[in-house]
Amino acid sequence: MPLYRQESLFRQYGLALSRKTMSQWILRCADKVEPLITLLTESLLAQDVLFADETTLAVLDDERKKSYIW
Repeated sequence: MPLYRQESLFRQYGLALSRKTMSQWILRCADKVEPLITLLTESLLAQDVLFADETTLAVLDDERKKSYIW
């Protein structure tokens, strides 16, 4: 959910939580999980073969013929 929408939802509950504060939290979290992302990337790239499920599905009110869940 976009930060501007979260900001307005928090405001409805009486919490003054700015987008700037939430974006700083996201950046701090990204720094903390960077080593994990690196390990996962290395593990995936070391595999001989990678598989992906590209099952299509129908979506209401969508002009595209095929939609995917990733």
